[in-house]
Amino acid sequence: MKRRTIFLSLILILLLGACGKSPATEEEVAVESPVVEEESREKTLILWNCDDAYVSEDKDVALYFEWESQTEEQSQQFADAIENMVSIDGVPASIKEVGHGEIAMTADGTYRQMHWINLGSLEPGDYDIVAVAQITEQVYDGWDWYGPESETDALQGSCHVIVGDEVVVPDEEEVTAQSASCSITSPFKEEWSTYLCETFDGSTSLWTGNDQGTSTRVENGEYILDNSIKVEYGYKTGFIYPITVGSAQNHMISVDGFMDSKYRDCTWGIYVRSTSDEIVYFFMISNEGVYSLTGSTDVDANRYLGNIKSGNNGAIIWDGWNNLSAVVEGTSMEFYINGEFILAHDAINSINPEFGLIVWGGEGVSAVNYFDNLLVRSDD
Repeated sequence: MKRRTIFLSLILILLLGACGKSPATEEEVAVESPVVEEESREKTLILWNCDDAYVSEDKDVALYFEWESQTEEQSQQFADAIENMVSIDGVPASIKEVGHGEIAMTADGTYRQMHWINLGSLEPGDYDIVAVAQITEQVYDGWDWYGPESETDALQGSCHVIVGDEVVVPDEEEVTAQSASCSITSPFKEEWSTYLCETFDGSTSLWTGNDQGTSTRVENGEYILDNSIKVEYGYKTGFIYPITVGSAQNHMISVDGFMDSKYRDCTWGIYVRSTSDEIVYFFMISNEGVYSLTGSTDVDANRYLGNIKSGNNGAIIWDGWNNLSAVVEGTSMEFYINGEFILAHDAINSINPEFGLIVWGGEGVSAVNYFDNLLVRSDD
């Protein structure tokens, strides 16, 4: 599946979840459908590439992905060209409805649109769901061609969905076991439960794949975001690439990172208090000792990197590994580099739940970013 700002996460409320990849089955099989017919129900939106997504049995199950392009017209052409198919446990399934969000301009000047497929309500149980968006006509996103006679004529994602009686998080025993088994330490919010502990030893719950000149993969115990391909092929545009890690109202995220680049105009970091439609606050550092906190809300100043605050700080290790941490509780946001407090800022609200990793590069820049020891804690 192409990523085009596709967010990978374990969102369990009315916003998103998480999802993987395998071909859809086209052969009809006479098996009783697990779909329960209901007229009007709330739906849980699940990113269509995930490991485990939890959905309450009183909600519809809806998979979604996002498409990004360089013009609004290109986004509309893509929306008009796709046909959706779904299989559940290898059996073709009916679709209750499909929908598209509004085409919105991102802070990077590109255009993004959400596309979702509502399967309706499923009986309680575990399901392996594969969704396919077949591109019936040739379309262009400003970087590559898609559709018939192109290298990519369909997008697809797969997700393991668990439907139950309002079961959306692991129980207390599972959380305690996860906390006990986590080898990553952090001095921040030790009283909170471990939400995620990633050492990238062979696998990850984060998104991996290739998209628009960016590749993500796990290699040698590290999660790699490679943005060097575009420059090699002559692309002159910059990049901003978020990877959603999860969703929780109050959370602590900590990650080690290293950026390999000969350019100055590139940064890496973490984002918090965001949504599936917009990266709202992101805290980043460069490889030359500069940090920046950026906000994309209407109450923030002009939308440029570091519009909230930026500067040099001796806590940053030049051209080396650094740890970035953020503690988000209510509207309060605190940011740390290598354990040293850097700044605090009040968010526009205490509701936006998403957080993750993010990399940025200016025009004509290439960089390879390495991440390790990703730890998330939550009071949920």
